[in-house]
Amino acid sequence: MKIAKYALAVLLVAGGAIAGDGEIFSVGDDTNYMKVNSDGTISSTVAIAGTPDASASVSGTTNTVTITVQDNAAETIADRRLVRVWASAAAYGAPSTNNIESLTLSGGTAIQTVVAKADYIYLTSTNGTASAVLIGTAAGTNYVNVADGGSVTSTAVVFE
Repeated sequence: MKIAKYALAVLLVAGGAIAGDGEIFSVGDDTNYMKVNSDGTISSTVAIAGTPDASASVSGTTNTVTITVQDNAAETIADRRLVRVWASAAAYGAPSTNNIESLTLSGGTAIQTVVAKADYIYLTSTNGTASAVLIGTAAGTNYVNVADGGSVTSTAVVFE
């Protein structure tokens, strides 16, 4: 689908029409991003997602994780980004509610609940950040995983 979308944009640009002003798309592998400019030209100088940053702070069985989307140079992308946030029992693991009473996201816009209390699609705020509050059912270690495009990070959250 991505290649077809690229071919369509090139075809429309070659025909002299402006195609998808501001639209960003990738070609094949989610690492080569292009942008259709307002004059119909195509630019490949689009910031792509690096590994998102997630840092945790614990208070008993409540753990707050600050999520920041970043580019490949580890600079914050100050823009809305669609991310997936999920809790798991192991680093980079499958979504799980094991030892999780709740996972609540704030600072942006909820898009979809994939698994209640464990897995969400979320739109960050305009400054590229969001917060996740996890409440555990007992002492132990779980993980918050954040995916931004093809980049994923996993952060340990320790419940005391």
